[in-house]
Amino acid sequence: YGKHKVDFSLVYQLTFDPSRDLNSVIQTMMSSGVLVYAEPLYVHQMSFNPNDPSANLTGQYALTKINAYNAWNVEQGDTNVVIGIVDSGTDWDHPDLQANVAYNWNDPINGVDDDNDGYIDNFRGWDVSENDNDPMVVNSDHGSHVSGCADAVTNNGVGVASPGFRCRFLPVKSCLDASTTSIDNGYDGVYYAADHGCDVINCSWGRGGGPSQFEQDVINFAVLDHDAVMVAAAGNTSSEEADYPPAYTNVVSVAATSSNDAKAGFSTYDFSVDVCAPGNQIYATVYNDTYTSYSGTSMASPIAAGGVGLIRSRFPSMNALQAAEQLRITCDNIYNTPTSNSAYRDKLGKGRINLYKAVTDTTSPGVVVENLTTSDNNDNVFIAGDTLQFQALFHNLLRPTTNLTCTLTTSSTNITILPATYNPGAVNSGDTISNFSLPFRAIINAGTPLNTVVPFKITMYD
Repeated sequence: YGKHKVDFSLVYQLTFDPSRDLNSVIQTMMSSGVLVYAEPLYVHQMSFNPNDPSANLTGQYALTKINAYNAWNVEQGDTNVVIGIVDSGTDWDHPDLQANVAYNWNDPINGVDDDNDGYIDNFRGWDVSENDNDPMVVNSDHGSHVSGCADAVTNNGVGVASPGFRCRFLPVKSCLDASTTSIDNGYDGVYYAADHGCDVINCSWGRGGGPSQFEQDVINFAVLDHDAVMVAAAGNTSSEEADYPPAYTNVVSVAATSSNDAKAGFSTYDFSVDVCAPGNQIYATVYNDTYTSYSGTSMASPIAAGGVGLIRSRFPSMNALQAAEQLRITCDNIYNTPTSNSAYRDKLGKGRINLYKAVTDTTSPGVVVENLTTSDNNDNVFIAGDTLQFQALFHNLLRPTTNLTCTLTTSSTNITILPATYNPGAVNSGDTISNFSLPFRAIINAGTPLNTVVPFKITMYD
């Protein structure tokens, strides 16, 4: 992608006296002048809402809703495509999971690091929290349920089916089991999954608060350096906010819907959301060879991740960003349904995933906005009377456009948009163009109060 690689040899973890003030410690460290950043190692929580475990197989409605059955008529997954499940572990001997585990045949369990990767006997995944080769769930069956949502063995006459079908999954136990004492916040697991060849990595966990440069670096390491699609649960706050990791650049953020395509009541929504998937009362595998139904964006995320596995199986030449965009642009619009999703306009991403479209669409372009800058050609303190200029890079990740038009709009009455259509026309696959010579412009109207928040929207049409 033409980016600098992430160098984790320059990242250090400091443990200090807890009686010291965190901000004071950070300021002292930064005052040395030798650090790029100093920040907390954030604690993450799993994104699921346990529900009545006696739910029946209607909890498999998600497969019909995302058009998986028609998709499987076209693509049933490639055993060489691996979905990394970074979670509380898995039930690796479950009869509906065991055959889909991505076994490392180059390092059988014999007490020797046969493949010289630094991990002894990592035959069926790894526990980065305890630094051992047993990613079995202990105190939380969250990871075993997430595994089944993404990649339960399908068409085997046992239990449930899953979007990933024949794809394999790599269990990476990381940070989310209360029985561990390791200082590991999930990103060690992302690192391991990326470094061990996963094509898709699912993170059904997250946190609120602000972004972390270290966490973004791990994301970039996985996506840009190792070509893995990052998929993450948007969160279960029932409110509008940016959760992390889903809100990071290069991550597919997944909100949850119910069986009628309405936003699930618990689901977080935000402009950072990319897609939706069913997440309410999902029936899947849990520890000790059993099944149950859970609700949460934790379930929606691996359903989407399983779908990405099908995309990477169907289109093996696509890179990670292209596969993620293919999932997004083939979603079904759920804003105009009778479910009143109109209240969340543009905050549930492109819509609810449609796997049949995702594995059959070979014509749609996938233009994304990159490096958007806003200025007033003065002091960049925006006040009434200023004319703002919006300049952006437009990157076409997928097929060529024929007549691309890009238009700036806003719902705010405090803004007057000046003639604002940018028409680059034909844009080839992989090309990046800009409106630097013809920026979008908008005037802040007289009387606009200070600290007014104004949403702007760039609509791209081809």
